[in-house]
Amino acid sequence: TIRLPNVSGYATFSNASGGVLNVSSTAGWSFTSDSSVQGGIVNNAGTINVNNSTSWEAAFTNASTGNLNIAAGKFLSMQNGQSLAGTVDIGSGGTLWVSERHGTNAAFNGTTVNGTGTLQVVAGVGPVADFTSVNAGEATLLVGSGGTANILSGTSTFGALSLSSGTLTGAGTLALNNAFSFTGGSMTGTGTTVLGPSVTYAPGTVTLDRNLTAQGTVNQTSGTLTINSGKTLTVDGSRGIVWVH
Repeated sequence: TIRLPNVSGYATFSNASGGVLNVSSTAGWSFTSDSSVQGGIVNNAGTINVNNSTSWEAAFTNASTGNLNIAAGKFLSMQNGQSLAGTVDIGSGGTLWVSERHGTNAAFNGTTVNGTGTLQVVAGVGPVADFTSVNAGEATLLVGSGGTANILSGTSTFGALSLSSGTLTGAGTLALNNAFSFTGGSMTGTGTTVLGPSVTYAPGTVTLDRNLTAQGTVNQTSGTLTINSGKTLTVDGSRGIVWVH
């Protein structure tokens, strides 16, 4: 564990461009500062390899040159995410967990997210993640209880969205390549969620409070799909199909 205390100002750990940090400890906490403010600072402009599941109790920034790699089947609980640019790789069955918020949202801006793992915004202390022009074409975005995902300007692309609780909102476009599950919580905002040609969606009983474009299949087999005033469900004229049973 690396401790970053507040002694006339919080300590900083910087991994410079070209540097490599391998996190293989089984201690559970690889960075700590304090549980309330979590003001210790971790800056990454090089490569950090998370080889074992761990938690970071510090303000983390990933620069445009930074690479954050989470091994298959492992998780990183990022409790005070700041600006996350550069590249994040989440291996199969791995998870990057935006688990808390301490003063600022975790902001993914122009980030490339590789791998088929999960980026989740759930539980913890009111976690909030902002997404601006993020390319995560195979990863799953999971929004659960207590979590908020803001889709800001531009188009952010994920392989899948799982929204079981919490809130997905914002004025930007969220494009989904492979799967869409909306079983609870709220999907709001002035933006649009676009279901790609490979996505089959069975709404059941839900309320759409955000524009939705279907390029694949919407299969309404049971329940009531409610579209709120001012919102639009668009079936792509060249590819989309809606079945109402």
